[in-house]
Amino acid sequence: MILITQGHENSISIEVFLKSFLLLHSEEQEKILFFTFKNSLEKTLKLLKLNYIFYDKSVLIGQSLLKCRFLTNFEEPESTVALIEAIKAIKDEKDILLTLPTSKDQLYFEKNLTKGHTEFLRSYFKKENLSMVFSANNENILLISDHIPLRHVPDFIKSNVIIEKVSDSIIHFNRYFNSLTEVFISGLNPHAGEKGLLGNEENEIQDAIANLRKLYPQVTFEGPIPGDGIHLQKTKKQAHQLYVYMYHDQGLSPFKQKHGLVGLHMTFGLPFLRMSVDHGTGFEIYGKRKANPTGCYHLLKKSLIIQNKLL
Repeated sequence: MILITQGHENSISIEVFLKSFLLLHSEEQEKILFFTFKNSLEKTLKLLKLNYIFYDKSVLIGQSLLKCRFLTNFEEPESTVALIEAIKAIKDEKDILLTLPTSKDQLYFEKNLTKGHTEFLRSYFKKENLSMVFSANNENILLISDHIPLRHVPDFIKSNVIIEKVSDSIIHFNRYFNSLTEVFISGLNPHAGEKGLLGNEENEIQDAIANLRKLYPQVTFEGPIPGDGIHLQKTKKQAHQLYVYMYHDQGLSPFKQKHGLVGLHMTFGLPFLRMSVDHGTGFEIYGKRKANPTGCYHLLKKSLIIQNKLL
C-alpha cells in the first residue's frame, strides 16, 4: 500500500495531490490510502470545484474513488496526526510512505517541535543518522548533514557518519531503484582543503572513503572532490551514480537549479521507504488553483513503479 499524509491543511499539498491522483488509472488509484482530515480535504475539493461524495472510508471524486483514513484528533497539528497515524498503519517494508509538504512549525514528537519530516522520523525511530537523499532525471545526491546550522557542520563530518549514510544509500538504491556503481564524494572546504591548507576535515572524509572501498569493492569511490565541481563529474553510467555532499546547500543548490519541481526527496535508513516532493508548501498560492502538480504526479508514478518491484 502507498500511504500518503495530507501535509499542511492551508497549503498547496492537498491540491497537488488531488490533481495528480485524478490523472492515475483506476488500478493505480486503488493502491493509495490518504490520511487526511475530512474538513481540510473538503475545503480543497470545493476550492478546485470538484464534484464529490463522502463515504465512511473514502471519497468519490467524479468517477475516481480515493480511499481515506479520516482523522479526528485535533489536539496536535494536522500534519503531526496524519504522519503518526500513517506510520502506525505501515505493515512491512513493501509499504511506501509519501509525505506531502508542511511547515516546520507543524511537526511535534512527544510534545517537542521538530525541524521537519526527517527530524521527526529520526526521533520516532530513534535513529540519528537517517539519510536525506534526492533523485531526479537519473541524478542522485546524498547529504551527509542537512538541517543543522552551518557552523556545526565541521563537527558533524565524521568518518563513521559518512560510512553509515553512504552504506544506507547503497543498500536502498539497490532495493528500490538501480544498484550504484560509482560514488563521488565532495570535500567540505574550498578546493577540498588544499591538503590541509584550508582545513583538515577532509581527513575524516578520506578515512571514510578508504573504509567504504573495503566494504563495497564492487563500487568505485572518488573523492574528496571540491564541492563546487563535483556535480560536473559525468560518465555514461549516470543512472548508477551517487553524489555525496557534506552539507545542505552545497548539494541542493545545483540540484534544484537543474531539476526544479521534478525531484524525489527520500529518507533512507527506515524499515520502509519514505518519499516526498522536492518543493514546499506554496502558501502564497494556496486557494488560487494555480499549484503545479508535476512534482507530485512524478512522485506518485515513481512510488507505483517501486511498489510493483517490491511485490
